[in-house]
Amino acid sequence: MTSTFGAAFDKLPRETQAKISQQLRTRLFHYTEAMRRGYYGGTKVVIIGDTPGPGRPTTPGYHHTPFYSTKNSSLWVNKLLVESDIDEDALLWFNAELADGSALNPVHIQDLMRLEPTFIVLGGKAEKWFKAAAPGVKYVKVYHPQFAKRFKSKEPYALIDEIKKVI
Repeated sequence: MTSTFGAAFDKLPRETQAKISQQLRTRLFHYTEAMRRGYYGGTKVVIIGDTPGPGRPTTPGYHHTPFYSTKNSSLWVNKLLVESDIDEDALLWFNAELADGSALNPVHIQDLMRLEPTFIVLGGKAEKWFKAAAPGVKYVKVYHPQFAKRFKSKEPYALIDEIKKVI
């Protein structure tokens, strides 16, 4: 019988599971604080996804932190981050569209400009939102993890390389 974390997560070495779990706790903290406009000063990279996945929890008040799952493409990208020894403390994750279907408030990008982070958008939907929300702000576009996992899994994932350039 598998845990609520999923069969693929359960098969990972315990040390990897623990590191992913710690990274996700850090991501959750940064995300929930950022949604209240309380930004961590050590943020070096802001990553914009598109929307919470279709299997997302529907519990009222759930945080919908991007790539918080331990399944599917979320697990894939989280595993890559841990394997690459990327510290979640330097990252802040948003989705361009919130779970209720509304767009992320562009004020977050404006607020974060003072920290001079590198902005990375994951795929076309995130890029479209970013261009409208922050015209003229420089960003890097990489494949969305779902696309990269499905069609480019034998290649290094550009998100990892872009994050390493910054941190």
